Amino acid sequence: MLNPFKRRLSPQEELRNLLGDYELPTFSAVAQRVLEELRDPEHTSASVAKLLSTDPGLSTSLLKTVNSAAFGMRSAIDSIPQAVSLMGSSAVESLAVSVAVGRSLPQNATPDFDFRRFWLASARRATTARALAERLHPATAVQSYTAALLQDMAIPFLANSKPEQYGKVLRHWHENADDLAELEQSEFGWNHPEVARWIAEQWGLPESLTAAIAAHHDSEAPAEDCPPAVTLVSCLVEDDGDPGTERLIDITHARYGIPTDDLETLIRSSFEDADALTRLLD
Repeated sequence: MLNPFKRRLSPQEELRNLLGDYELPTFSAVAQRVLEELRDPEHTSASVAKLLSTDPGLSTSLLKTVNSAAFGMRSAIDSIPQAVSLMGSSAVESLAVSVAVGRSLPQNATPDFDFRRFWLASARRATTARALAERLHPATAVQSYTAALLQDMAIPFLANSKPEQYGKVLRHWHENADDLAELEQSEFGWNHPEVARWIAEQWGLPESLTAAIAAHHDSEAPAEDCPPAVTLVSCLVEDDGDPGTERLIDITHARYGIPTDDLETLIRSSFEDADALTRLLD
């Protein structure tokens, strides 16, 4: 019988128990300071740009991402102050988080986890979510991009900390195309969206982004917790033969009535943008 008075573990304790000897990397100090500055109601574009510029790697990656085909800017953005001024605080926050998280993920491959394959699938979800959001709910386009890019961010940590146990689940997933979250729940009693939430909380990521990452497999999640575009693209997987596009088209057409020809064009264009974005992430 469950003890109703048993103390619930904190996210930090849950992660410590789960990852064991594997040490979660410390989130970029500059990124942390940028997030803190953006949450300050007194912040200015100049103060945010000044902080970002203290990390040349972060600022360069952010500019490359903003100027990639995935964002379709009408003219090149060539400085951090210009990016902050033109894009606004929320967009800069989302992009800074996505770049900083990408730099913090384990880079090495294990026998059952291929980092490049992971990033390609992540980039496809991000660019497709952004394109769908621009059509369905434009105000959340950047949030949808970031949440979709990072929704599987727990997987590299799990693959590195539990290569044998988690590798078995990854192999089954790749070979049978089952739902990964359901496989994890059945095998371990937790799933990667839940673990991603713990990591996001540990790093102090924005609450709205944390909620969207945690709910990306929940098609019934309220839009204020997770933009619909993010849950739609969660069916896109790491499989070049069948990356889940037909399922995405069927679900999106049934729910929102977008013609299948339009969706095919949108996905094809998004995947082309993802190829360019993957090269930046690598």
